Amino acid sequence: MTTMLMTREEIAKKAPAIYGTKPSDWMSDKYDFVSTADMIDKLAKFNWYPHRVDQQRTQTKVIERLPFKRHIVRFQNPNLQQDVDNIPEVVMVNSHDGSTPFKFYLGIYRLVCTNGLTIAKAEFGRISFKHIGFGDDDIKVLLYGILGNAEHTFGEIANMKNILLPENDRIEFAKEAIKVRWGEKSGMDAGNLLVPRREEDKGNDLWHTYNVIQENVMKGGVEYRAENDKVRHTKVMRNISEDIRFNMGLWQMVEKRLKEVN
Repeated sequence: MTTMLMTREEIAKKAPAIYGTKPSDWMSDKYDFVSTADMIDKLAKFNWYPHRVDQQRTQTKVIERLPFKRHIVRFQNPNLQQDVDNIPEVVMVNSHDGSTPFKFYLGIYRLVCTNGLTIAKAEFGRISFKHIGFGDDDIKVLLYGILGNAEHTFGEIANMKNILLPENDRIEFAKEAIKVRWGEKSGMDAGNLLVPRREEDKGNDLWHTYNVIQENVMKGGVEYRAENDKVRHTKVMRNISEDIRFNMGLWQMVEKRLKEVN
């Protein structure tokens, strides 16, 4: 089972930089151009297709950079699902303006909230130009590494569901997440990040705690007090680099807890 996959037209409308055919004009001759569209075609040979895409937003005054901006592609395999609630994904990040290098990550798609988790505890295939002749065997090695990590990660998820956290531990976990996302100075009440958005996410185990915090940070709308003591609400996280950075930090927090228990 997978969620709906995307057509080429849908991809181009949502993230036009994916079909860029050259780097931006301000890049030097030494810049290594990697075609995202070519990599989509290569992964399709192995039954991995784009499920969601996004592109970094740009201001009107730099609209000419739109075809080159940082973008992200989340792939799913129609024949692959690890459990009834979660689907493994291959996550690819790239740009054509030098703003980010070409990288792959493991992702997890939660069916209950249509939310994508980026399990970025390792980077796969930080590919330099000399490796882009990238044949089928290279793709196999890449996917083997990511999917091997996925099998291990789904085992960790099973363990997380069995680890019950006292309320004070959940608060401390949320406080750590606040530091990862916003730094030391924050007017956020940790308890606000622990409020589930649906009945299915109620629970005090590590898995539910992690997911509730992750979704609240990513989707925004969480109340906090600004420096002027006015009540504000967090915004949806749209920055691709911040998305990856936060998810990396949050998963590292999870792995620390798992090690403490084991």
